[in-house]
Amino acid sequence: KIDVYSFGNVIYSLLTGKEPWYAEGLDYEDLKDASFEIGLVPFVSAEIRGQSYANSVLSSIMDKCYEYYAERRIDIFTIVSLLNDAIAMNDKFEAIKVTKFEVQKTFADYKNETITDASESGDEDETNF
Repeated sequence: KIDVYSFGNVIYSLLTGKEPWYAEGLDYEDLKDASFEIGLVPFVSAEIRGQSYANSVLSSIMDKCYEYYAERRIDIFTIVSLLNDAIAMNDKFEAIKVTKFEVQKTFADYKNETITDASESGDEDETNF
């Protein structure tokens, strides 16, 4: 399971573009060793975690890789399964994406139908948009 902890470091680098335990002006090894002794893990901001579906999934997996107690740490087979599930879900998201033009057209169609319905019923002042 120690390799899974290291995989968390790989995910951290993918998300942040930095090495885990990077801090300006501090010794990498000293910072890493001290943090590990007290159970601290590299920090990924909420902004990065929430940038995309992929980032949120990778962050969640990273957190599970960093479990302090090795016996409670996620195993690599579960990681592979979670990544496969995320790929399938992302494909579903991609399939339902709409363009800005499609949203504007749908709104315009809705607006025109509502105006037509209101004018036919005589309730022109109660048009819903």
